[in-house]
Amino acid sequence: MIYLYESFFAASGPILPFLTVYGKQLGISEVVMGSITAVLPFGFLLSKPFFGFLLDYFHQHRKLLFMLLICAMSGFYILLYFIPQGPPPVSAAGFLDSNVSS
Repeated sequence: MIYLYESFFAASGPILPFLTVYGKQLGISEVVMGSITAVLPFGFLLSKPFFGFLLDYFHQHRKLLFMLLICAMSGFYILLYFIPQGPPPVSAAGFLDSNVSS
């Protein structure tokens, strides 16, 4: 069971640092991405005891619950692909060039 736990963090490790970059490419504002990044550790903090309790309570179905959790996480990462793209981010160079009077 410890191998599944390690593989979960090995799989999410490369994704989480680039989540803000991906959000910026989709046109999500910095405030929203900052809020998501700030709330994420608290979500991990609260979900670990909750799922630990569930797995201890339903000891017979432990592997099934863990696989459902992995499938749900994978499904939510796949749903990131279907977020509609917003307008492209404005770069500082493009903003400065458009305001130069000729």
